[in-house]
Amino acid sequence: MKLEIPEPLRLDEEELRVALQRASMAGGKTGAAARKLAKLLQPHLMKEEKDLLQTLAALLPIAKGEITADMREIPPKTDRLKTHVFEMVREHSAIIEAARKLRRAAKAERKLKVAGFTERLLLRAWMDEVVFYPAAIVMGEYLKLTLKEKDDRQRPSSEPKSLKT
Repeated sequence: MKLEIPEPLRLDEEELRVALQRASMAGGKTGAAARKLAKLLQPHLMKEEKDLLQTLAALLPIAKGEITADMREIPPKTDRLKTHVFEMVREHSAIIEAARKLRRAAKAERKLKVAGFTERLLLRAWMDEVVFYPAAIVMGEYLKLTLKEKDDRQRPSSEPKSLKT
């Protein structure tokens, strides 16, 4: 199973990157604040892409009951996410602070599109924390159980069968 980021999330991610790039070129305090935000956001987005967004590609098949053996690659990703979720949330705190500084600068310089972008970014961080991270972790735990049960059913019993006399 090739884990590709679900199209709506991929498009949202791309729009965030483009908007941040444009904001970085805006000049003035807005541009400077956007560049500081980009330094925090880019590495964070790379981590999310690997262990979160790609994992969410399996959400729809799992919801349909289409569990496949190649989904075994998901639990290690979600275990990594679970291990690092507090670090990811801490990174969100720094990102949110930088986004708020960018919003203040953009409003002061009347760059309203940039201010609007920061609102979307803040909403996305919140959705990560209360929807996407928990959903991915639950998916991983569900797959661990489901795949183990599947393996147990397929494994021949090692106990000798009793002979009927």
